[in-house]
Amino acid sequence: MINRLVRRPILAAAVIALGLAAGCAGGASDDDRTAGAAESSSSKPAINDPAVEAAALRTVDPCGLLSEENLAEVGTIVPDSLHEVDWAECAVEVNSSSGGVVEMTLRVGDNVVIVDDPTEKVDGLPLIVDKSDEETCYVTAVTSFEAELGINFQVNHAGGDACAAGRSALEKVVRTLHSDPPQYKQPAGSVLTVDPCEVVDQQVLGELLGGAAERDVMDLHTCYLSPEGESYPMIGVSLTGSVPADSGDPLELPGGVTAIQEQETGDSDVSCRTSWRHIKTPREDQSDAFGEIVSITYDAETGGGVDAAGACEKSATIAKAVVTKLPAA
Repeated sequence: MINRLVRRPILAAAVIALGLAAGCAGGASDDDRTAGAAESSSSKPAINDPAVEAAALRTVDPCGLLSEENLAEVGTIVPDSLHEVDWAECAVEVNSSSGGVVEMTLRVGDNVVIVDDPTEKVDGLPLIVDKSDEETCYVTAVTSFEAELGINFQVNHAGGDACAAGRSALEKVVRTLHSDPPQYKQPAGSVLTVDPCEVVDQQVLGELLGGAAERDVMDLHTCYLSPEGESYPMIGVSLTGSVPADSGDPLELPGGVTAIQEQETGDSDVSCRTSWRHIKTPREDQSDAFGEIVSITYDAETGGGVDAAGACEKSATIAKAVVTKLPAA
């Protein structure tokens, strides 16, 4: 079987799969791969490296890691191509020293499902190299087997060696993380350092999920919580830099905060997202409305007794509890 990098949907959006290979020996089903990944990750020893623990990586500026020095072996950075995609995610284009343009996206603390035992290392961390096709490669340094997280380069290099470019850049990035990682500037009240898996009160989780919650970590700032061994109901917590929702129903939260609720009904589930801007953080190149956005989603299985309105009630319950636990703005 192959290693696969899987980027889960952000709060019930469409699935985006990373590093999917053209085929898989033996024709294993998705359930087989998921079970294999769970068994594999649970049997691995803990990675005891303070520099790449989730709490340390949340404050790291990924664009700062994509420096001329760290990408020198790949080539020279295309002017004005470096840009932040999201928290912990940055993209850049590089003029390759061997010809052509290398498109690179770095994700710090990205979800990785590990099927085979990594046999290589990069600066002490387990290394996964997954060649998707002739032009695309995913190169990942695993930072946690338990949470299934890693530092991932997605590389596209038409006519060149995408895996070699990814390996070279990743080695420099991990060394920088171990020595002097660039840090985000955090405004007062920022939720950048908040653990999305821990921000929902345990009592609220017990009431809405009916017991202990199982964590599904997508990245450093997004977490899904559901009953152990079950897919529904599912609570999603996302913290990101964006602009507030511009449509939906207003909901008043404690502290004078106004959130927006958006309902969605699909073939298999009903969902409601409650989101609000915690603080404003616009830069010169951003809308004045830009800020730190907190999103709480409650998803229930269609026909399970909860309609979209009911999902919004439960999402509101969670949001009212979460907003009181966030750093003061």
